[in-house]
Amino acid sequence: MNLKDIKKKVEDIVIKVVEKEGFKVFGLKASYIGKGISLKIETDHESGGISLEECAQLNRVISEELDKEKVLREEFILEVSSPGIDRDLSCVKDFKRSRGRNISLWLNGEIQGRKYYEGTLERIDEGKEVVSLRIKEEAVEIPLKAVHKGREIIP
Repeated sequence: MNLKDIKKKVEDIVIKVVEKEGFKVFGLKASYIGKGISLKIETDHESGGISLEECAQLNRVISEELDKEKVLREEFILEVSSPGIDRDLSCVKDFKRSRGRNISLWLNGEIQGRKYYEGTLERIDEGKEVVSLRIKEEAVEIPLKAVHKGREIIP
């Protein structure tokens, strides 16, 4: 089984377990290390604030479920952590959570002659998949597909 297939099966199990425990998955990375696999899972409460104890508990529960389901034939290292306060904004849900906050956006190409913007995230139009930034007195609309990377600005 290739890494892509493994990641998909692991992702299905992890999402089921994490959501059952009352959390959300914000990222999952799988990579080969030596003769085993490294799994890095970023999870948090919808509103943020996961504790170290909660990460440790999720680590145990996920590990038990992966062992039970026998998805991985190789040894694996499992890391469960918070995505951190400086996590990337990568989907509509992330941008919604950051509404009203200052963010940075790095773009794939230029919009109005710029590839980088900082401003207050005013709104997200899910239908058009566009974010609206307030920069000084000007509002700029940026399609999500044009965003290479977004991040909240931590004061």
